[in-house]
Amino acid sequence: MSETKRINYNVPVDLAPHIQLFADQDGQNVRYWLRKVLEKAVNERLKSAS
Repeated sequence: MSETKRINYNVPVDLAPHIQLFADQDGQNVRYWLRKVLEKAVNERLKSAS
């Protein structure tokens, strides 16, 4: 079984209120919202690379 690794990163202060607003608008917590945004971005990039 492969090991899952976590990447810890900082969100720029000027983006934080927007991220919170978008997560609230989608009815999700910030962690989940960020995860889904990142997954979508990575999947789109992988698709375009193939």
